[in-house]
This record gives sequence, C-alpha cells and structure tokens, in this order.
Amino acid sequence: MHANLVDVKTSQGRIQTLICSDDEGLFEIQANNYVDASGNANLARLANISTERGDDEGLVQQSSLVFKLSRLPKRDIGMKELNEAISAGKEADNPNLFKEKGMIIKPKEETVGYCTIPSIILKNLSSQEKTTAELLLR
Repeated sequence: MHANLVDVKTSQGRIQTLICSDDEGLFEIQANNYVDASGNANLARLANISTERGDDEGLVQQSSLVFKLSRLPKRDIGMKELNEAISAGKEADNPNLFKEKGMIIKPKEETVGYCTIPSIILKNLSSQEKTTAELLLR
C-alpha cells in the first residue's frame, strides 16, 4: 500500500475505518472486511482486539537478516555448505553471526541469489527495538 496504519475507528466491537498516512498526509479506508497482514498484529492492537504474542514462554520467531549475494558459483549451494560457512565466520569471531543456520535462494545456473540468516530475537516490536537490532546486524 505504500502507507502506514495510524489508527482505527471502531463501533460496537467492529472495525469501521482505518486511518492511514502516506507522503501526502492522512486518509481513511472503509471496507466490509479487513485483513491484518502487518506481521505484527498492528491492526488488531489498534482495534483493541486481544492477541497472544509468542509461545507459552513468550518467545517469538526470530528476525532474519536477508541480503543479496553475487559471484556465486553456477551450481546448487546446499544448506550444509552455507552452514559450514556460517560456522567458519563465527569461529573467525564475526560479531554479527548469532545463529548456526541459513538458506540461499537462487537458480543453480545463476551467480546471484538471496541469503537469509536467522539473527536475533526481538524483546518487543517497538521502533527502538527494531532499529537497535537493525544497527547491530549491519
């Protein structure tokens, strides 16, 4: 949508209107049904809909660092090979490798692919927590 959800208007326990913002200002959206695809339950929280966070111990899925790689060999790169590279990086005292596993997504005939390495578990979803984690992973 290229916009941010700012607030929600409700009536009798039902969402009536979304208030969003973009570079031009605030605007409203009305619909018969709404889907919270934020990944963080933003719509649900703004509408005061009860949610549960994490598992029984309050732990959530870790964030992942995703980045583009180039100059890869024109062949399959398996999980074992990537995991060995991550382990070697950790042994070399790379301070930004917190996990042991990752995944590369690329067609075997290409030299460019995308890698994801699970990184850190966030304590909460505040902008301060996300920014701190992002800076730590650079």
